[in-house]
Amino acid sequence: MAIPWLAALQLVPWSQVIEHAPKVLAKAQALLRRRSAPVDPADRPQTDVGDIDREALDPVQLVRRISELEARVEFQRLQLDQQAQMLGELAEQSASLIAAVEMQRRRNRWLQLGLYGLALALLLVVLTGR
Repeated sequence: MAIPWLAALQLVPWSQVIEHAPKVLAKAQALLRRRSAPVDPADRPQTDVGDIDREALDPVQLVRRISELEARVEFQRLQLDQQAQMLGELAEQSASLIAAVEMQRRRNRWLQLGLYGLALALLLVVLTGR
C-alpha cells in the first residue's frame, strides 16, 4: 500500500532538514568553486619499462595518444563543472523549497488555531442558545 504524499511529508524530520540545508548549500558552492585539484605524481600508477610495447614508443603515436587523453580529461572536467553547477542550483532550490514548506507549516498552525477558536465560539453559541 502506498503512503500518501502528505503522510510521507509528515514523516520527514523538517527541523533537521532545515538545520542542514545551509551546510549542503555551502558544500555545493565549495564544490562549484573548486575546479580541479593538482594531481600528485606519487598517486600515478608506476609502469615497469620492460612492460612497455616498443611500438607504443613511436613519437607520433605518443603525441596522438596524449592529445586524445588531454581531450578526454578536458571533457570530463567540463562534465564535472556542469555537475557541480547543477548540484549548487539543486541545493539552492532545495533550501528555498524547505523555507517555503516551513512557512506553510507555520501558516497551517495559525489556521488550525483559528479554526479551533471558531469551533469553540460556535460551540458556545450553540450551547447558550443565542
